[in-house]
Amino acid sequence: MFKSQLKFQKIICFVALIMAVILFAYSLGFITELYELFSPTIGVVNGKVVDLATKRHPLTNEIIEDYIVGNEFYFEIQTYVVSELHRVVNENGQVITQTVQVKYTGFNDRLVSAALAALVVTLSLLITSCNKRRNYYISNYVAIGATAVYNLGFAGWLFVNLAKYQAKFNAVDHQALIKWFAEEKFKEVDTNVICFSLGYVLAALLIVVTGLLVFNLIWKITLMKRENKLLQKSAQEVSNA
Repeated sequence: MFKSQLKFQKIICFVALIMAVILFAYSLGFITELYELFSPTIGVVNGKVVDLATKRHPLTNEIIEDYIVGNEFYFEIQTYVVSELHRVVNENGQVITQTVQVKYTGFNDRLVSAALAALVVTLSLLITSCNKRRNYYISNYVAIGATAVYNLGFAGWLFVNLAKYQAKFNAVDHQALIKWFAEEKFKEVDTNVICFSLGYVLAALLIVVTGLLVFNLIWKITLMKRENKLLQKSAQEVSNA
């Protein structure tokens, strides 16, 4: 029985690592389809970022012409820096208006950071030899516990955010967007993307793999207890002989 469990724990630890690598790769490529679809509509006019398809500033909604509904969601999934006017008190106690560069971290960068953290946490399984130890020690329980808790939290967070941004993507007037591409003589575009559906699949697989990792731990504990009982029983028989 122990032989089967040892084989299973080796497999599941490596599967968990592969899953983490795949999610990290997914995070790096998440924005690719959306970038190809929306980036041609973005330009800089007089130092300001402007949505060329709507002829307006994406954050302040200045100059509304030919508005493509929902197109501004693209700015929410990427990190960008904008100049904002802030009122501050100078050294003389006077309130002045000052231009401040403000960085907004988009969903894609948060996803990359979360996926990288998942990869690092998962590596702790191999660092603590969870894949090959016959008996688990405190370090193994900590590594498996940390990996399971983080992965489940990450999967839940990914589900929520994918649903949020997919809803925003669906709210975009795709027909108007396609029309704009045609008028500007760009190549034909396909507004069907897989980055959201692929994310749901990967999040679900992460939950399954994490469940198997926990199952492995329970199986290991059960076998360890059984082995300890047999060893104690053998020791008592020897002492009574």
